[in-house]
Amino acid sequence: MPPKRNVRKMNSELKQALFSDTERFEMFFAAHWKKIAVIAVAAALLAAIIFGIWMAWCNARKQAAAELADAATVTELTAVLQKHPSEPGTPVARFRLARLYIEARDYDAAMAELGAIAEFPGVDPLLANSARLTGAYMLELKNELAKAAAAFDAIGGDSTVAAGIRAEADYAAARLHIAGRAFDAAGAALKRAAGLVENDPAVFHYKNLCRQLEIALANHEFDVQAAKPEPAAK
Repeated sequence: MPPKRNVRKMNSELKQALFSDTERFEMFFAAHWKKIAVIAVAAALLAAIIFGIWMAWCNARKQAAAELADAATVTELTAVLQKHPSEPGTPVARFRLARLYIEARDYDAAMAELGAIAEFPGVDPLLANSARLTGAYMLELKNELAKAAAAFDAIGGDSTVAAGIRAEADYAAARLHIAGRAFDAAGAALKRAAGLVENDPAVFHYKNLCRQLEIALANHEFDVQAAKPEPAAK
C-alpha cells in the first residue's frame, strides 16, 4: 500500500504548477482580504499617531526656543529656564542670565549659571569653555586669586579647548601669578601660550600680550620690591 501524502503539501504543489505568481497573489488576497484590510488600517492609524506625536514635539521645541530667546530680564530668564531646563537653547539663555548677574555684581549667582552651562549634556564645546573662562574671571573678581589662577591654568593646559580661549587663559594665569610673585608658574603659563598656533585674531592678540610679559620677566621688572618709606626723623 503506497504511503499517504500530505494533502496540504499536494495542494501547494498543484498551485505552484497550475497558477502564475500573479494568480496566486490574487487567490491569497481573496482568501485573506479582511485580515489584510485590518492590518492596513492599523498601520495607517499607527503612522498617523506617530506623525502627530512628532509634530507636537516639534511645535513644543519651537515654542520653547522662542520663549528662551525672548526672555530678557533676570526674572524672565529665571522663569523660562525653570520651565525649559533641558532645551537646546538653554545654555545660551543661561549665559545671558549669567551676564545680567555679572552686571549686577552677583558673582556667586553668575558662577552657578556658568557651571550649569559647562555641565549641560551635549553643550557646544566653545560655549562650555567660554563659560569656564568667565567663571575663572568671577573668581578673580571675588578676590579668590589663587583659585582664579588655578582655573586659568587648567583651561590653558587643556588641549581640547579652542586656541583663542587657551591663549587668553594663559595670559590671565601669568598675570595673576606675577601679581602673586609666583614667577616660575607665570613662566610656565607664558611658555604654553608661546606654543599655540596663531590661527585666529584672539590667539595673535593674547600671544603678543604674553610676549610683553615674558620680556618684562626676563628683564626682572617684577623683581623690584616697593621702596620702604624712611623712618621719620626724631
